[in-house]
Amino acid sequence: MNLKPCPFCGGDAKAVTDAYRERFINEIIGRIIEPAARNAWIFCTVCGARGKAVNDPDYDGFKNTERENRMIEKAAAAWNDRAEEGETR
Repeated sequence: MNLKPCPFCGGDAKAVTDAYRERFINEIIGRIIEPAARNAWIFCTVCGARGKAVNDPDYDGFKNTERENRMIEKAAAAWNDRAEEGETR
């Protein structure tokens, strides 16, 4: 997956999910399952700018790598969608 640099500062972008939240909840309630992501987004590692969050309407609480990869790909497409020079939207 190729991510364009940040449109604001030119910094490197990174894809993330919110599986960390599920991991925290699992630790609190004592469940031993692999955390699942409900949302994915792209953010700039320099200035913190964040792209559109893409969620999974079929979230069921169980990890599904294929589903998470689809969310990340959609978030990357949204991050990489830029107006061309002189184009207005």
